[in-house]
Amino acid sequence: MNLHGEIMNIPSKPFRLVFNGPGELNAYLYGHRDARHAAAELALKYDAIAASLRRLTAAVRQAGDISAWPVCGEGDVVAAMVEAEKLIGG
Repeated sequence: MNLHGEIMNIPSKPFRLVFNGPGELNAYLYGHRDARHAAAELALKYDAIAASLRRLTAAVRQAGDISAWPVCGEGDVVAAMVEAEKLIGG
């Protein structure tokens, strides 16, 4: 299951809390639902960015010997590639 699916399946556990009537319970449940949906939308964006980064790193690696590339304004290209691959599990 991807991160979006895991977030959407986070269970609500309101029974351990004390509520002053059904209005508070409903507010809790609606808040839980809304937070879960917002987090899942962020996860979808992450999945899309990670997929793009995987394609980019694969294309760069196919381009040849990247160790010979110069340092760019943001630092070493090779170090940036390695860090990106660690972040996305590539």
